[in-house]
Amino acid sequence: MATLTAILIFILGIVAASFSNQLSDEFKAWTPRILRRLVTRAVRRRPECQRHRFAEEWAAHVDEVPGEIGKICVAVGFHWAAYRMRRTLGGPARTAEPKQITARGFSVSPPSQAFGVAKTVYMDFPRPRKLSPRTGRPVPRCY
Repeated sequence: MATLTAILIFILGIVAASFSNQLSDEFKAWTPRILRRLVTRAVRRRPECQRHRFAEEWAAHVDEVPGEIGKICVAVGFHWAAYRMRRTLGGPARTAEPKQITARGFSVSPPSQAFGVAKTVYMDFPRPRKLSPRTGRPVPRCY
């Protein structure tokens, strides 16, 4: 019985080793695509005028890092860095889009609604600029 158990463990070890080899080969084959997507998503968090520069810099930096796991860690770090830069710089530049506010927000009386008074008010104004905590001046959206 001990011999049979030893043979089964040996066969199971060989199957597990070949499976892990296949799994690592698959991971290596998919790594470039995963890296491209991570860097692209990180670059999309930057303002439009900075995207080209960051895409080139970050892609070159990922290529210089040795190892597959290290490259993925760096790409995830870029994603986190882009998120933090976006929050500190006030987010990407956006055009002023009309904002829709319903009449309920202004507490319009029901009789005026029944007579067909407009239920929607459009306000066209840009969002407020974020101020720098260090200088107190507005942070540029793109530089």
